[in-house]
Amino acid sequence: MKLKTLSAGILAATLGLLWIADCRRPPAYDWQSFASPDGKFAISFPGKPILDEHPAKLATGESYTSHRWTTKAADDAAFGCSWWEDPNLPNRSSDEMLNKIRDFGLYGVQGRLISERRFTLQGYPAKDIEARARGNLAMHNRIILVGTRVYTLLVFETSGKRNITNAERFFKSFSLH
Repeated sequence: MKLKTLSAGILAATLGLLWIADCRRPPAYDWQSFASPDGKFAISFPGKPILDEHPAKLATGESYTSHRWTTKAADDAAFGCSWWEDPNLPNRSSDEMLNKIRDFGLYGVQGRLISERRFTLQGYPAKDIEARARGNLAMHNRIILVGTRVYTLLVFETSGKRNITNAERFFKSFSLH
């Protein structure tokens, strides 16, 4: 009888641990690859993104078109990829531009920088940023400078949890052509 009770207890504990582990597992998204309309890059999204293009102005007052793909993958996660041309980009240092874009992005979401890492992606200057945005949003941001073009990849998690697995998968799926 003691063996049966012990076995039932071990089984219950094991099932409880498996249930807890399953609850902490990142959601299984339906990742799909998309090529940009101009054929300059490809990226995978968890679901089909919506393309938004609108006119905007640089700090210098020059007009440009901002392009953005976004998708809400789950109730607590949104993914986005934006790109635009800045003819002044080659005239400034890449560190200066990466920092300005980082600061502008943090300002826009009332974000607090947690960490950042400077690196190169396919030979181009890039920066990864982890931040906490207003409303306790976890923010993952990757900025890439390619000639006169700026790319920003964003993942927001409303749960406040930093699910680095899905953010890394999204970031690593980006490739220049």
